[in-house]
This record gives sequence, structure tokens and C-alpha cells, in this order.
Amino acid sequence: MSLLLPLLLLLPLLAATAMLLGFGRHHAAGARLLATAIAGISVALAAVVLAGVEADRGGYQLGAVVGWLPAIGLGFGYGVDGLSAWLLFLVTLLSLVAVLAVEGEPDAGRRRGARAWYGWLLALQASLTGCVIATDAIFFYTCFELSLLPAFFLTKSFGTGTAEERARAARIYFFTNFSGSLLALAAILYAASVAAAATGRWSFEFDHLAIVGSVSSPTEQSVMLLGFLAGFALKSPIWPLHGWLPTIQAATPQSGALDAAALALKLGPYALLRFALPLCPLAIGEHGNLLAVFAVTGILYAALVGWVQRDAKRVLAYASVSHMGFALLGLFALDADRAGAAGAMLYVAGYAAAAAGLFLCIGLIQQRTGSRDLRRVGGLVSATPVLSAFLLFFVMASVGLPGLSGFVGEFMTLLGAFNSTGGAGGIAWPFAVLATLGVVLAAMYLLRLVALLCFGALKLPEGVARPADLVPREVVMLAPLAFLCVFLGFFPQSFLGKADLAIARFVPADRAAMVAGTPAVRGEETLLISATAPAAEAATPAQGGATR
Repeated sequence: MSLLLPLLLLLPLLAATAMLLGFGRHHAAGARLLATAIAGISVALAAVVLAGVEADRGGYQLGAVVGWLPAIGLGFGYGVDGLSAWLLFLVTLLSLVAVLAVEGEPDAGRRRGARAWYGWLLALQASLTGCVIATDAIFFYTCFELSLLPAFFLTKSFGTGTAEERARAARIYFFTNFSGSLLALAAILYAASVAAAATGRWSFEFDHLAIVGSVSSPTEQSVMLLGFLAGFALKSPIWPLHGWLPTIQAATPQSGALDAAALALKLGPYALLRFALPLCPLAIGEHGNLLAVFAVTGILYAALVGWVQRDAKRVLAYASVSHMGFALLGLFALDADRAGAAGAMLYVAGYAAAAAGLFLCIGLIQQRTGSRDLRRVGGLVSATPVLSAFLLFFVMASVGLPGLSGFVGEFMTLLGAFNSTGGAGGIAWPFAVLATLGVVLAAMYLLRLVALLCFGALKLPEGVARPADLVPREVVMLAPLAFLCVFLGFFPQSFLGKADLAIARFVPADRAAMVAGTPAVRGEETLLISATAPAAEAATPAQGGATR
């Protein structure tokens, strides 16, 4: 049993606990040093995990199951595959960037504030780490819910706006997501009961629950799918469950927004891959058109609303809604080559890096000018050319410029939608055409953001001095994110090669075969048995062949 994954979970958790209980109460510099060290060590350990995961091995690696209440199947199962190893690296890298970003925040100098600030950031890192290494549904759900608390306190205590605005945004975030997650928990418990009835034992391991997709009816799967969408699509968020996002992102500090927007919100598509696709394939096949309507409407609606926003953070909030529509469309395409699902996960990873860079750039502009109102700030390229260049770069990565992280993932999600085999309720090619229009709209409103902030005559709020450009610490924050956008753009196979087998284990291979027959999970791959398969399999031994 490897200790790498427990260390990645326990190091930030213990450090966060120490800070929140009083460590460094009178030493802001000590709290900053400890948080930076823990985040840096976590990145190094996650890089070792990513390098050590074997792409050609199916199943989980470096894992174990720690029993808790075995009689009812409760335990802590952990491990990584090629997909979760990449997401684990992203969690640790972006957490390190968030920790470095705190030093530039206006209130970071407060001794007690700095201690709590770093503590909650490390607590968020620990909860997100638990989500991506979990191989047990209850363990995943516990960490998924615990991620709400750090985001709540980061917004309430250290966000922007008045105390009342921060408290309101934090409450909306917490209670909205908590309410949806209860429905996801109900779906998990129901799935476990179905699996227990089929196998004779209770377990919440992902591999054990996979049998639900082959022993449950379309109606049962539809009920479970509704619960998973209520919990995980709400978290992303995906239209029409997005209403809370602009409020929370406008109020979070830049370090909190970085982790909340770039990481916590991207857990939604990952959770849908882990739960909805293997457990509810028949329901997805039956309701594919409705899911496509939600995805495409979110892409277009959020793009149009983002176009008319005057607050730069709200523009980015609606950009997140629009981009997650692409992820949903790819996930539920169920094309034969699984290009849609693979592209959705690559899209999530690439957009996480780009979104983190965008939120940091907007935060840095607000620190220098005291505003993020597009009507009051402009022409910054003359005063801050390096910051403006970074902002333009991350916008290009977000809109899918070839060679940057957004392009391949976006292309693959659209390819998966175009190649979806249709069937009963399947996603049809017109949805992909409409989604392509969203690519154009995204370029329009995000490039408008850059044009208003960076170009033209220098425009600043009254009384604000000419802003300074980036200092070395800020360049160090942004450079790894820019490198990641370029790396994933030029070498997407570094992600796809690791994640391919992991995605294949959770995604039904072909919608047409799924609609014609019954999905069944065998070994490490989801196979689809047509209505004539029993006869064919029965005949195979007599012919001297081998059954699968």
C-alpha cells in the first residue's frame, strides 16, 4: 500500500486544522510559510503520483480500502486512475497558486485574518483532494460536501463588498449546493440498495455500484439521474441551475475565487462521469435530447448574458456556465469512440487552468484600480503591458485558440456530439451545430472584455494613480497556469493517454447498442449486450470460440 495518497490528503488537512485552531495566531509570516510549504510539497507528491500511474493498466492504482463499518459497506476507499491522477495534480497546483495569491490581497496583512485565510484554503485543498482520490461513493460525497465549508468562510470573511453582501453570497452558495447534494445522496443510497439486492452485500465502492447500470430499469435510472443532476450539475453549474454562481463569484476574494471557480465547480462533470454515466446509461439514452437542450441553452444563454455584463467577474461567471454546457454535451453524447466524454474531461482540465488565470488577472486589476467595472477601467495596456498580455493569453485559451488548452477539448466535445448515434432520445447533430455558435459568441464577449479593459485611452476611477505592472511574485503565480495551457494545447495526448482507460470504464461504448440492448459492466470496461447476445454467446463455445 502506497502512502502517497494518504499524505496528499492528510498534509493540508492537518495544517489547516492547526491554523484554524490557533497556530500562527500572532505570526502571519509563519502561517504563510507553512501554507506555501504544504502546498508546494503537495504539488511535488502529486507530480510523482501522475508520473507513476501506468496508462495501460485499468482500475485504480496506489489505493486501498480502510474499513469503517463493513457490515453496512462503509469504508474509505481511495486510489487513482489516469484521469483522477491528472485532476489531483491540478488541485495541488492551483491550490499553491491560490496560496501565493493571498499575499497580494488587501486584508492579508491582518495577522488573525492571514491564519484563517490560509487555513481555509488548505482545508479546501484537502476536501478536493479527497474527492479526486475517492473510490468509494460515501467517501466522495463526504469530501464533496466538506468543500462547501471553506468556500463559505472564504467568501464570508475575506470576500469583496460589504459584510452583508458577503454573508448573503456565502449563504446562497452553501444552502443552494447543500440542498442539491442531498438529492445526490439519496440517489447514491438508492443505487447502493439496488446493488445490494443484486449481489447480496452492501458496498459503496464505485466498481461495486457499476452493476446498477445493468440490473435497474429505465424508470429507476431516470430517478437516480435526476438526483445526480440536482447535486452535481448544480455544482458545475449548468443551466438552469446556475443562478447562484454570479453572486458567489462576484463576492469571493481572488484566491478563493481561484479555487472555487477553477476547481470546486469543475467537480460537477467529474462526478457525473463517475456516477451518472455508469449507473444511468438507459436513462441518459432515453433523455439525451432533453439533456442536450439544457447543455446548448446554457452555452448560448450564458454567452448572451455575459455579453451585456459590466462587472468583469460576472462576465467570467457566465463564461463558466457556458463552458460547462460544452462539458455536459460531450459527456452525454455517448458516441462510439467516447470522444465526447474524453473531450469533456480534457475541456474541464484545460478550462480550469485558463479560468484560474482569468480570475487572477481580474483580481490583480481590481487591486490596482479599486474596480472591475468595465465602464470605469480601460486602456491598461499602456500602464500594465505584462498583466494585459497575460489576460489576453488566458482569454485566448478560454475561447479555444488552436495550440492552447481549450481547443482540443472543445473540438472533441463537438465531435462527440456530431458523431452521437442518436437512437431513442439521443443527441442529434443539430445540437452540435447550435453549440458551435456558442464558440463564436464566447470569442465575442471575452474579446470584448479584453478590449474594454486593456485597449484605448487609459481610464481609471477618480483618485486612482497610474497602476504598476506585475511584480515577480505575481508573474510566478501566473506563469505555471500559462505553461499548463500551452502544454495541454500542444500535448493533449499526455492527458488523454493517461485518462483513456479510466474514461472507458465509466462510459457506455455506443448509444445505439445501448438502446437496442442492456448495458452490462464486465471487468474493467463497460460492454453493451444486444438483444441477440445471449444466443450468440451460447453458440460460441460450441463453435470452439471463447466467450468474453
